[in-house]
Amino acid sequence: MARPNLQTTLMVLSILGVTTALALFSEHIHVNSGFGWDGGIYGTLALRFEQVLSGGDPPYPVSYYRYLPSALAFVVLKLTGLPRTPQSAVTAFTAVNVIFYSLAALAWGRVAKAVGLTGCGAWLGLICLFGNYAVMKYSFYYPILTDGLALAMSVFLLHDYVLGRRIRLAVISVLGFFIWPVLPLVGALLWLFPVKPAAPGTKPTPAFTWPVFLAAAATILVMVNAKPIWPDNLDSQFYPTLPLGIGLASVYVFFLLWGILQAPGLLDAGRNRREMILVGLLAAASATIILVPQPMGGKYAAILQDYVRVGFINGIRRPGEFLVAHTLYFGPVVLLAACLAPRASAAMGRFGWGLALVLVLLGYQAVNPLSRQCLILLPFLILPTVMAVDTLRPPVSFTVFFGFLSVLISKVWYQIGYGLDPSIPGDQDPVFWPRYVSSTGYWMKTEQYYVQGLLIMVVLIFLFLYLRGLPCSPEEDR
Repeated sequence: MARPNLQTTLMVLSILGVTTALALFSEHIHVNSGFGWDGGIYGTLALRFEQVLSGGDPPYPVSYYRYLPSALAFVVLKLTGLPRTPQSAVTAFTAVNVIFYSLAALAWGRVAKAVGLTGCGAWLGLICLFGNYAVMKYSFYYPILTDGLALAMSVFLLHDYVLGRRIRLAVISVLGFFIWPVLPLVGALLWLFPVKPAAPGTKPTPAFTWPVFLAAAATILVMVNAKPIWPDNLDSQFYPTLPLGIGLASVYVFFLLWGILQAPGLLDAGRNRREMILVGLLAAASATIILVPQPMGGKYAAILQDYVRVGFINGIRRPGEFLVAHTLYFGPVVLLAACLAPRASAAMGRFGWGLALVLVLLGYQAVNPLSRQCLILLPFLILPTVMAVDTLRPPVSFTVFFGFLSVLISKVWYQIGYGLDPSIPGDQDPVFWPRYVSSTGYWMKTEQYYVQGLLIMVVLIFLFLYLRGLPCSPEEDR
């Protein structure tokens, strides 16, 4: 019993140390006195939060009521007595990230213990969660955003789901409304569909039962409201590859649905009758809203239709850009998931429809190469992927190597602001802007897409060959 507790403690201390070092020594965005763009809303709100508490209007309209990160930064300012300056706001948001990342490491350690991950598997999951561009570079380079707290809260949701803490799951879901617009929906799905593991020895659902359903689903996703697909801002050199982009995005959506529906026991009517009825009702309601004409569907139908359509259109501009962008942003765990998709699907049988539906929702959003928008997918992707790796029992050296690979791909070493002229507006600076968006899908330059895409394909092939050469676990051999 003491060893897992010690392991979790070491995880928390390691993340606390790493994030504190990043907070002290990493570079910060220079645009708008360190507030950047959206950060101007959250930073100003933190500096003037007393105005909101006294009943006044916020200094800016806050999208989706994202007050909580600014409120926490305000608390840090009050407790530390820091002056109300932009630099102090940056410090306060950075401190909030450090604190909540450490708490997320604690939550991950408990999740790893609850699902029975080996020591290597638990540390591999920690590396996947924090050893990426989103955490090690972006959240400290541009801390005045809601991203860091959103990622931590998604880990808390996963923790409470796995450990069956439904009351706390509901509370965190409500709090999520004030951080990230999709968090309450994710929490609601996890609350409605608690963990319900498949019986030992349950086989995957036969694949031949799903081609008609998947073909219909792909048709709906591609031809929403029968509008033609043509991305905005498409470079002329990618006109000939547009069919390839559509094909890759469609294949991704196909295998996302197919792989999730293969999870053992998911379609066992004897065990999941209530869940399957609820899923059918949710699917029917979603399909109806998606297909209804926008003038008839109203505001919320239009939002859902845009969500379905715009994400897919963004994902086809450059072939496979979503894979390139997400690997750069979330790290090589994306490639691990691609290599071990069947095993990850089998691991989902340990949980049931809650995790499956979250992966459908956020996984479809990931066809959009704007990685920040699907940030909270990360912990839900990591858990089944690391469980899949654990079945192969890789040596400790693999976890160490994967850590180095994650740091390399995260580009924590990359100096975005080196040698820049701070007097030039950031989005107009021909030097700064390409560096700033180099790991951001849709916005990255075509040259960066080619070079980084080639590197990621090499890493993908290497991981596939390496993992294919590992033996199965003793349980599978039997």
